[in-house]
Amino acid sequence: MEQYLQSLQGVSEVAVININDDIRGEDFVVYIVLEAKSDLSKIIETIHQERPSIEWPKSVYSITMLPLTECSKVDKRKLKEWYNKG
Repeated sequence: MEQYLQSLQGVSEVAVININDDIRGEDFVVYIVLEAKSDLSKIIETIHQERPSIEWPKSVYSITMLPLTECSKVDKRKLKEWYNKG
């Protein structure tokens, strides 16, 4: 899913995290860094048009920068913390 999302026009960076879901058991949310003047609603619309509903993320969040670990990898633990606080 990350590769697909990264390929969308207007997406600069993306990270997908798995979450627990009361209905599905497990689901996922997406954090996206948009390119300048990109519209998040258009990206979500594209996902809904191109992917089956089972592959739609539970939520899509636009952020200015992905958090990184000391090794310069995406800090998915930090993203999960943000999601759980949200």
